[in-house]
Amino acid sequence: MGTLYDTSNNKLGSIGEDGIVYNALDDRIGNVVSDGTVYDQQENKAGKIESDGEVYNAMENRAGRVIANGDVYDVANNRVGKVVGNHIEFGGAALLLLIR
Repeated sequence: MGTLYDTSNNKLGSIGEDGIVYNALDDRIGNVVSDGTVYDQQENKAGKIESDGEVYNAMENRAGRVIANGDVYDVANNRVGKVVGNHIEFGGAALLLLIR
């Protein structure tokens, strides 16, 4: 499991081993599948993370990036949060596309 935090270390949500994403209240808000595609709760495509850590929204516009230490940055290169634990890349994409 990976835990998603904002820049003040407040828990925003989590991503499970199965790719399901939960908000801070443990409500299911979407999922990330094995190719990096992110879906919202209604199974609409929210975007995708590429192998280089770049995240794109459903309109294929760059939304930000996730780096190996878990830090997550928006499109303006502002740090918006961090993923701790497993599934850093997928969790970071979920933070950018489903939570922010």
